[in-house]
Amino acid sequence: MTSAELPGSDRPQPAARAETERARAVLRVRPYRRMWRTQLLDGIGDRLGLLVLLMLTWTAAGENGVFGDTDRGLLLAVAAVFGVRLVGTVLFGAALLGPVAQLTHRLDRRWTLLGADALRVVLLALAPFWADWTSSQATIWLLVSVFLAAVAEWFAVVVRESTGPQLLPAADPGTSPLDQRPALRRIDRWTGYATVPLAAVVLAVVMVIENGLATGIGWLNDHQGALAAFAAVGIFLAAAVRLYPQSLPAAPAAALPPRSPLTGLRAPADTTLGLGPRGRTGSSVFFSFAVTGAVGAMAAFAGLALPHAYDLGAGPVGFALLVLAAAGCCRWPWAPPPSR
Repeated sequence: MTSAELPGSDRPQPAARAETERARAVLRVRPYRRMWRTQLLDGIGDRLGLLVLLMLTWTAAGENGVFGDTDRGLLLAVAAVFGVRLVGTVLFGAALLGPVAQLTHRLDRRWTLLGADALRVVLLALAPFWADWTSSQATIWLLVSVFLAAVAEWFAVVVRESTGPQLLPAADPGTSPLDQRPALRRIDRWTGYATVPLAAVVLAVVMVIENGLATGIGWLNDHQGALAAFAAVGIFLAAAVRLYPQSLPAAPAAALPPRSPLTGLRAPADTTLGLGPRGRTGSSVFFSFAVTGAVGAMAAFAGLALPHAYDLGAGPVGFALLVLAAAGCCRWPWAPPPSR
């Protein structure tokens, strides 16, 4: 059920159906569909990588006592992972979004995306070994990996957002492909959320396999989460293999400015429908805060799920199932059905 179909909704149902059909039509365009599948793989790899880095940082902090030898120190390690990720997201996804967009505008788009995948492959491939190489400094290096992975993700996001409209034909004769941006944002939101439960499924399956292999391979027993890190590496490599033969259009001479996630909180224009001030995107400021709170609650749940799973004796498999339960039982109201 979409938000338009909820009782008391002021939004007309035909408009919601039109948006869904437009999103389906966008996904039928072969060049865009190929890039979207790469985006889906990248998203799964990024979320899986974050969960793995969270587990590895938790383990390293517990072994080295970087934040203290108490349970509070372990919780601080979890908070540090999400804090570093948030810093990278805000810095390169909002504060420096303009310079990042200008830089990617000058670079080859395909090689920029491949470079972002390559960086994350290196980060995740090295992550299980930091405890062996640096001992007490492993936590610091893992936090650096979290930050660099966030930077790579935002470079890829900026490139994809600027490339997507150019892969589509004009919506109607005499219109610009840029008129398809609402449908693209709808697909991006759905894709970004769908990757969370998919990553949790991959983590649960891989950790079950790792637990079985660890009974005969001592190294896996000493490096819990290593196989999941290598699985994330494989996902990024698969995304890079799919992307490499695809030809992406060059950046136009006059590119539109990037759309910051914070634009919905700027310059109130009117107070229509009794929703209070509305930002430049047309979204209610209160709605923007509500979505931010929901995402923050999900991150907080994922952070608390890790120590809770270990307290229950369920380990990483239980952690993955808790994340799956939290993410899989919800569905964004704007999610379009899969393409036919």
